[in-house]
Amino acid sequence: MKKNLIWCFLAVITAGLLCISLVSCDKDDSFSTPVNASHLVGWWKFTNGGLEGKTIQFDSNGTYSASFTYLYAGYYTLSGNVLTLRSSRGNKYTVKIAIKNPGLSFAKMTMEGTSDSGQKISYTLEKN
Repeated sequence: MKKNLIWCFLAVITAGLLCISLVSCDKDDSFSTPVNASHLVGWWKFTNGGLEGKTIQFDSNGTYSASFTYLYAGYYTLSGNVLTLRSSRGNKYTVKIAIKNPGLSFAKMTMEGTSDSGQKISYTLEKN
């Protein structure tokens, strides 16, 4: 009886450990969830991808402005989780975005895609 109890206990522990290890963590970069345009509006600071410390602002009227080495501005459209930026300089960027903790002051955004010239884009931003 004691031997069976030990084996049952070990089986329960093993099953519990398997369940914990098989459960996936929440991913920041889940690009399958549509983004609500209102969650995009506001100031965002780049934290990864080569533009660290630079900012971009999305306005509710479909315009954006960014502070890089010069003022970069234009129009954006959002369809599901695909963000298209068209700059006043004629550049076009199409990226998939995911926002973690949308609507909160500590929201984080992941942005991946390409420019019309084929430049790969991969950034992480925080709501400012």
